[in-house]
Amino acid sequence: MAVSLRMKRSTNRPRSWPCGLMVAPLVACSACAPKIEFTVTPHELCPGTRVIAEFEVKGGRAKVTNDKQLAAQSGNVYVPTVTTTFVITVKPLVGRPKSKETQATVYEGTVSQPEASEIGFRPKCEGSSLVATLERPLAEWDPKLTVGSVESTEGRDVTVAHAGRQATLTARQPRSNAFDGTRLGCTWSITVPLLPTEKCDGAGSTPPDLIIVTALVNCGT
Repeated sequence: MAVSLRMKRSTNRPRSWPCGLMVAPLVACSACAPKIEFTVTPHELCPGTRVIAEFEVKGGRAKVTNDKQLAAQSGNVYVPTVTTTFVITVKPLVGRPKSKETQATVYEGTVSQPEASEIGFRPKCEGSSLVATLERPLAEWDPKLTVGSVESTEGRDVTVAHAGRQATLTARQPRSNAFDGTRLGCTWSITVPLLPTEKCDGAGSTPPDLIIVTALVNCGT
């Protein structure tokens, strides 16, 4: 008996592209993502102070917006009257848009009703004390923001130095007017003695890694 064999043509043949063209899948390029530098100066201010939204972008087109629908007066100059979040969105040639935001904090404190501004320090051990210095560039802080008094809720001695002045805040006297009239910007530093039970080498209780001092500020002239 004769047997007839029929060959079935494969449907999985590689597709032939004209002119030898090979099409590779599109792969996301992390190195192609846009790079953004974005600042608002000053970023702590009184109502009516002009701020400049400055940016440097590589890899796309940039657009600056804000959550208060505040229009620019000229270029990227704005005059916020309340705390405003600025957002820069960069649309690259390939890929999804990338955004970055920064905030301009507006204070409305007065001499009779100052507004609290917390100053956080990350101290380190030096001998039997915790010490920390915080640099606040003057250009980033409105010169109209002036300090009335400084206080601490740490319940321990905290010696504060600023603008050539110094005061020690204690559990009994947690507030001082020693910095009255100074600017909120510039250099702040603290020295905090370790408690008898605290040790930086782990032999005793762990000292705090964050010390907060509160400046009560107002918007002067």
